[in-house]
Amino acid sequence: MTYETDITFAADHASLAGHFPGQPVVAGVLILDQVRLALQQWQPTAKIVAVSQVKFASPLLPEQTLRISLELQQQKCRFHCDHQHRRIAQGEFTLAHT
Repeated sequence: MTYETDITFAADHASLAGHFPGQPVVAGVLILDQVRLALQQWQPTAKIVAVSQVKFASPLLPEQTLRISLELQQQKCRFHCDHQHRRIAQGEFTLAHT
């Protein structure tokens, strides 16, 4: 099973001002939080119990659209995040269902 959604971080997002002033980039923790929210929207009974792996491959700039792609495989959720054809992040969560 797969799910995709898009997100854009506004240039005036509160966390961007301190994440490299003058040349802001979206912090990895914000990207991971959006992946978590996408998973919750798609699979409301899934609970993340561990972050098995995460790799950030490229920076995401404010106002760039991020495509979040999720794939369930038993008790795992693999994800990747791309801007156009450029990989931003990828990883895997271990899940429990409530």
